[in-house]
Order: sequence, then structure tokens, then C-alpha cells
Amino acid sequence: MIILAGKIISDDLLRHLEETQQPVLDNDYARERGAGFKLNLVPSNEAKARVLAGERLYTTNEDALTWVYENLKGSPLIEKIDVMKDKAALRDKLAYLYPDFFYKDLSKDELFSIAPETLKYPLILKLTVGFGSLGVYTLFGPEDLKAAKADIEAHFEEWRSSYTDGVVGSRFLLEELIDGTELAVDVYYDTEGKPVILNVYEHRFASARDVSDRLYCCGPSVMEKWYEKLMAYFTEVGNKLQVKDFPLHAELRTYKDTVIPIEFNPLRFAGLSTNEVAYYAYGFWPPDVYLRQEKPDIAEIMKKAAGYIYSFILIDKGGKDTPSAKFDYEALTSFFQKVYSLRKLDQPVPRLFAILLTATRENDAGELDEILQMDFDRFLKK
Repeated sequence: MIILAGKIISDDLLRHLEETQQPVLDNDYARERGAGFKLNLVPSNEAKARVLAGERLYTTNEDALTWVYENLKGSPLIEKIDVMKDKAALRDKLAYLYPDFFYKDLSKDELFSIAPETLKYPLILKLTVGFGSLGVYTLFGPEDLKAAKADIEAHFEEWRSSYTDGVVGSRFLLEELIDGTELAVDVYYDTEGKPVILNVYEHRFASARDVSDRLYCCGPSVMEKWYEKLMAYFTEVGNKLQVKDFPLHAELRTYKDTVIPIEFNPLRFAGLSTNEVAYYAYGFWPPDVYLRQEKPDIAEIMKKAAGYIYSFILIDKGGKDTPSAKFDYEALTSFFQKVYSLRKLDQPVPRLFAILLTATRENDAGELDEILQMDFDRFLKK
């Protein structure tokens, strides 16, 4: 069973659901966004009965958790969702893995009462329940915290009105800045509680201050570098949290010889339909693999995808309200070696011109370095 929710669902996914006739919860969003596609819509009461009877559930966005909480009370899913979605609760559960790591859970009032000069920098400030880079700040000194507070004051109510409580909360997490590689992982736990890693992404940044979600890269070189370490990590996490038959998208940072969780996003893989890069890189749809409990042959996957870096790229508006009609999408796609999928967007939140799924030759990857620094206004029509 799949619940379609959120602000961005690709036509690629809708076509795939039409072809496979995977059961989809019949809700307002599925009917509106799926108009023109012959989806296998299942009424809410039937969906509830099927999931409570043991049918697997996958969602596309945290907005779907509203239905889960309302309909699946008493289900083991709820407890796991609660621990994973709350960054502070997750850190508390796994703190024994990194006893020297500083973090603090704060209400908005508690955050605003902190004297910036009393803290030890550098730090990261983020929403305890949040989405992407929304409400995330890198703090290298007191002036950065003062600026973060001013930005939160200016935008907090906008965030709260644009997203449900399951996507954006009202508390904040203050933690030390980890100098390490940031990773994102699409992984599920099978019926025995063993982790199955489907994709590993390196989240690349333009600078130490950059907290954007612009560029995520995957492929054989990334998988080979991190696979064994991450399998050991998720095995430990699964044993501690007693997770079985459960998909998640984990965002992590390496820290010395261990791994620190940034956030675990329950019941889904990479959002905004970006996990579909796995189809072009490896030949499978991640939700299908979880729902069918398949275990891809990693060695075979690496052979198939060899020689390329596969990316999903968020083409942002730089914080501006530029209409997408002014954007030259043809010029954008011609910049890249290979574009598998271009998803044009024109929505107030998030402020993006498009999402791209691309492939870049490993021995000629300069376009990815350039994209990190790029002002996308260069593609505006004259």
C-alpha cells in the first residue's frame, strides 16, 4: 500500500503506479494529483484494515503520517515513527554510540533566551521535526545565532502554516557541528529486522556554511566506499530500536570512527520523488523493492552502473519568488551530460524551478562542482 502525499510527486511515479497497479490510498491528493492516471485507489477503511492485517505501507511524504496516526492507533508503526521523526528522541535512544557528542532539545522560547556568547561554536541549529534544509543554520559564532533567531522570528509562522505538524514541529535542536561527510541512505528493515540498503547518497555542499539540499550523488563509487560501514551501523540501530518490516530515509554524518544521525524519515525513502534516481542508476524502484521484500544484488548493481555518478539536483530560486515561466529549461538541460528526468516546478514552497535526475561520467565530473556554486538566474530568459 502506498500513500501519496506532499507537495511534489513525479509523473514518472504516477505512470509506474498505473502500470503496476500497486494499491494507493484513496485520498484527495491522490485523486487530484493522479488525475489522468488509472491508479488502483483503495478506500480509507479498506486500506486501514489491510495495513492492520499486515500489508506493508510506504508513504511519499510526512504529510501522510496524519492518516497513519488517525487510523493505525495501537499499531507498532506508531512507536517507531515517533522515535525516528523526533530528532532529539532519536539521539537519546542512540546516544550510547557517540557519548561525547553535544546536543540540546529546546523550545522556541528556550532558544531565544540563550545568550549567544555563552555557547561553544561551531554549532548546527535545526527544527527538531523538520523537512530538508528548512530552519537549518550553521553557527560559527554569536552573530550567526543572532541572525538565525531573527530569521526564525520572520519565517516561523510561515513554516508552520505551510506544513503539517508531522513535517515541521515547533521545537529546535542545537548540536555541535560535525566535520565529516554527510550521507543520505534509503534503507529498509526486513521481516527479520535485518537492514537492506537500497541507495547511498553523498550530500555535497559548496562551503562549510552551505546547508542547502542542492546536490546529492550516488553510484558505485559512493556505494563501495560506505556500504560495509553503513550495514554495521544500521544493524546496530535495528537491534537497539527493534525495527522490523520498515522503510526509512536516513540522513547521517560520519564522525571519527562512527556515524551520527541527522534525522530518520520514517515510512519513506528520499522525498520529492528523488529516490527514483535508483531506477536510472540500478534498474529498480525503491518502494517496490521494499513492498515486495526484494534484496537487490549489490555486486550486480555496481557492474550495471559503473563509470558514472548519478545525482538528483534541486534547481533552487535562490530564495526569490521568480516565476518559473521565466526559466529556460532547455538551456538548463543542455548544461548536463545526461538528464534522465526533468521535473518542472512552480510552487511557493519549496521555491524550486525544477528537480533533475542526471548521470555524469566519473572521469569528467566538473559539472557537479560547478553546479554547487551556480546562480541559476543565469538560465532566466532574456
